[in-house]
Amino acid sequence: MNLRDLKYLLAVSEYKNFSKAAEHCATTQPTLSNQIRKLENYLEVEIFERGTHFVRVTPVGEKIIEAATQVIEHANQIVHIAREARQHASAKLTFGSFPSLGHALPLQYIFHLKQQFKPFKVQHVEEDVDVLIDLLVNQEIDFALLPLPVTHASLTGIKLLDDPLYVVVPSHHAYASCKSLQLSDLNQQPLLFLVEDQSHYRQILEHFDANFARQHLDKDDDFKAVSFEALRMMVKHGLGLAVIPGTAINHEDQDVHYIPFALPAIGRSIGVYWHKHHANPTLLQAICTYLQTTMSAENTLF
Repeated sequence: MNLRDLKYLLAVSEYKNFSKAAEHCATTQPTLSNQIRKLENYLEVEIFERGTHFVRVTPVGEKIIEAATQVIEHANQIVHIAREARQHASAKLTFGSFPSLGHALPLQYIFHLKQQFKPFKVQHVEEDVDVLIDLLVNQEIDFALLPLPVTHASLTGIKLLDDPLYVVVPSHHAYASCKSLQLSDLNQQPLLFLVEDQSHYRQILEHFDANFARQHLDKDDDFKAVSFEALRMMVKHGLGLAVIPGTAINHEDQDVHYIPFALPAIGRSIGVYWHKHHANPTLLQAICTYLQTTMSAENTLF
């Protein structure tokens, strides 16, 4: 006698049909019938009364089915206990962000997630946008911060915030006292950008002014930066100006000034995305809604 045979009993009891019970159990009708007959022979009782067009549970079969139901329920409980133990031992949340997002936002997210979802170990990875999308599609990470829009059919998400762009100028620059700037103010200025594979925000400039974008993106710059900190240092030393998103601003830096663009402001939107068939979509929705509400309430980024 084993759990499989007991499951066969319950299926026949439910469907009152050996063929349908076999289909439910993903086996063949002869295999299921033979196993039940062997069980009846072992117990030396008839569990099912078989007719040409009917199957009925015998009185003793009713008691056996009742006991088998309890056994299966206890077996399922054992599996559930083991699964919960495994999940608790390895409970973690892995989320990704892209380099031109900056480090301020991911660090705040790590802090809030650790505070609010204490049973989970929070891990963070930084990759280019295309790599993050692949990781999400393959379900190698739980969720990721991405610039909108994301159109992959396997992913879903919500908008978190709008991320305006700022012009970074050295403190001694003629623009340092300006309250706002236009893109046209930068036409004759040397501009510094991140290296190509990390500069997704440059696409935003192209969206607003293609001629401006071509003028600055097609030239071969003598200086290239791999981080926003490097960009700030280059601006500080007079190598050029930079355009960076608000999420990358360092408010403690006194050697450069951050000047917003005049209305309508230029910027991007940041969302959080996850796989539509994630193992725990309810948890992810709760996490993302929590972060959305928390960050909106704090509004400390810009």
